[in-house]
Amino acid sequence: MTIFNEHERGLATSIGTLGFTNPFLEKRIELERLILKDEFVPLHNYWNATQSLEENPNVVAITTLAHHLLHQARIRLSAGEAFVDAAERDVYRSLVLFALYYVCEDSLYQYILTSDRSHLQFDAFTEQVNYYIADIQHGVPQEEATGFGNMDPAHLYALFFVIRRAFHFIFRYIFGASGAVARLRAAVWESVFTASMERYHRSLYQRMDLITTLILGKTGTGKDLVARAIGVSRYIPFNKSTGDFAAPFGQKYYPINLTALSPTLIESELFGYVKGAFTGAVKDTDGFLDSGGPYSTLFLDEVGDVSADIQVKLLRVLQSGEYTKVGTRHIRRFEGKVVAATNLNLQQRIDENRFREDLYFRLCADVIHTPTLFEQICDNPAELSTIVRQLASTLVGEVECDELTRLTMSFIETQMPQGYTWPGNIRELEQCVSNILVHGRYSPMQKIPRAMQSLAHVIEQGEVTADGLLRAYCTHVYARTGSYVETAKRLNIDRRTVKSHIDDSLLAELQSSNTINR
Repeated sequence: MTIFNEHERGLATSIGTLGFTNPFLEKRIELERLILKDEFVPLHNYWNATQSLEENPNVVAITTLAHHLLHQARIRLSAGEAFVDAAERDVYRSLVLFALYYVCEDSLYQYILTSDRSHLQFDAFTEQVNYYIADIQHGVPQEEATGFGNMDPAHLYALFFVIRRAFHFIFRYIFGASGAVARLRAAVWESVFTASMERYHRSLYQRMDLITTLILGKTGTGKDLVARAIGVSRYIPFNKSTGDFAAPFGQKYYPINLTALSPTLIESELFGYVKGAFTGAVKDTDGFLDSGGPYSTLFLDEVGDVSADIQVKLLRVLQSGEYTKVGTRHIRRFEGKVVAATNLNLQQRIDENRFREDLYFRLCADVIHTPTLFEQICDNPAELSTIVRQLASTLVGEVECDELTRLTMSFIETQMPQGYTWPGNIRELEQCVSNILVHGRYSPMQKIPRAMQSLAHVIEQGEVTADGLLRAYCTHVYARTGSYVETAKRLNIDRRTVKSHIDDSLLAELQSSNTINR
């Protein structure tokens, strides 16, 4: 007989698959429903920031079921009643991995929160690994006994630590309950593990530094938070001799805002320099590329703004991992992972010969788009209140949180323009909450398109023609109304006159401006 009957094998296969499924995809929920059937507890269509593993009764029920299936299989193996073929061995192995994760999940979570090594329970975990795999090895023919996969306890412990960290920090840094945010979390999870966690487990865990991540999105959409979630979720080996991980995960993430530095400083900060390389270089100094070492992540924020010279040097790092310090030709190697971000349209920059196309193709192996706040609200109108409450909680704590949330939402609903697009995204909403707290009101910044600023200047100087003024004003009103008829009515002129005076380039700028409510 086999270690699972037909019904048990179906359950074991589904649970094993669940363990390798992106937890932020709806597929995860579908598998839970398939496994538990009538016992499934409907919660949400996707994970959201108000829910944790401990609060999910489906996770608890499936974990209990997994241990029951393994217990039954071990009874049959121990009695010598079962023969295991290759297919069943793989099912058993995946089920074991699922169960083992939840054996150590809580202790790893406590270690994330405290960095206290006493929370680590590696010896007890090793006993559990050996407990689950000892009998299965006896049930497998000798020629297949080595095919059970990488079940080294230290590797599994390190792997499960990545999973627990990724889940925790994706929740912590990327909050919200809209579908747009759920899709963002799923994309970040894939940036950590790729689309196949099985492949990651087998070999990719030690090769993810070869894949550069590019984060694209408007200012204030949380690109830095996405980068941090990826950076603190790198695989770090567990050192059995010291009883700890090979490096502290929180100290291997290096963010650098490239626009905050001059081109000269960017080069020296990134690549380091040797004594005498330039005035003031009184000693050899390491750059960010030197400091990282293995398991590190370097976050290059606003990469779209760097100079052509720096782009060439970055291209070399991404192509070969090689670089040189300022003032020397000695070749060094960068051993970490690069995550970059920009709010610019890189394709447009390439067309304008302001960004290297070959550098772009080195950056875009893994692209993540961060949604705007307005996109999140359109996806789920209740999202605005959810995020306001999160910001209020951070600002005033739980005691005053509900009251500040109520005041802020009341002001937004009664005093803010209907359909306001929040051009500053989360950062602007955060300032709105702060202003409501301090002053009881918030005044959005009125952003005037550059073309209209230029028009105001030439009008002031008396340098605009009557025809030029009419073209600008017709275009401005048409951009707001979207109708030749309505524009003609407002200006008290003929519709054909309006149409002939539309300035296409000005119209394009006005339509992209957040000051227009279309």
